[in-house]
Amino acid sequence: ARTRPIVLLSGNLGYRPTVRAALWFAAEVWPRVASTMPQARWVLAGARPAAAVRRLGRLPRVEVHADVEDLGPHLAAATVAIAPMAGGSGVPMKVLEAWAAGLPVVAHPWTAAGLPADARDALAVADGADEWHRAVTRLLADPLEAAKLAERGHELWRRSYHPERVDEGLRAALA
Repeated sequence: ARTRPIVLLSGNLGYRPTVRAALWFAAEVWPRVASTMPQARWVLAGARPAAAVRRLGRLPRVEVHADVEDLGPHLAAATVAIAPMAGGSGVPMKVLEAWAAGLPVVAHPWTAAGLPADARDALAVADGADEWHRAVTRLLADPLEAAKLAERGHELWRRSYHPERVDEGLRAALA
């Protein structure tokens, strides 16, 4: 049960775009979120965190979980997932994992651009610290809005990225 306001950044925490995004979020957004919502926590969970990401665990109400074997418990505990990467390539797996787990997602426009056009309805897209602060705190404070966004994301994941849909697509391409 998602009972505490928890912001989650998951994935490869040593991947340069994710490291840059985490450091930016820590400097520009997290202090504002933490002052607006003193009960909130920020959890970074994933593989191979860079030293700079590990050091973020020294910040108040920030936890870094390195080399987790199963993101499931972190996804289940989170209130909102973030994808603040302003670079990188491909479909952002952290977004798909969050949608599969039924989490609302706040994403940078660059990250959102790696998703299908209909994904805009399933994300809160934020550019700049002010927009990020508003989007994250709004979803933390408004369970109804968060649930609606999470439902749209989960439906998109189920329709396009569920393993059965991917298998069907691969089989169709091979046929």
